[in-house]
Amino acid sequence: MKLAQMLEEFEFTKYERACILFLSTIVSAGATEIIKKASIPQGRVYGVLHDLERKGFVQTTPTSPKKYRIVDV
Repeated sequence: MKLAQMLEEFEFTKYERACILFLSTIVSAGATEIIKKASIPQGRVYGVLHDLERKGFVQTTPTSPKKYRIVDV
């Protein structure tokens, strides 16, 4: 089963799914890159990342600027 299909079965928002799918293809990314590549509105990206981090799917790297990566689930 493909990751996109699996995410459909869970209660993720469309932006959470887009973020997970994008981050699963790279090592890490900053919020600006996530906004562009995952088509997440600028005003929503930090809320989405925070929610995914709280759920255990995303990890924040405390660099400047912050980087985000998918957790091996």
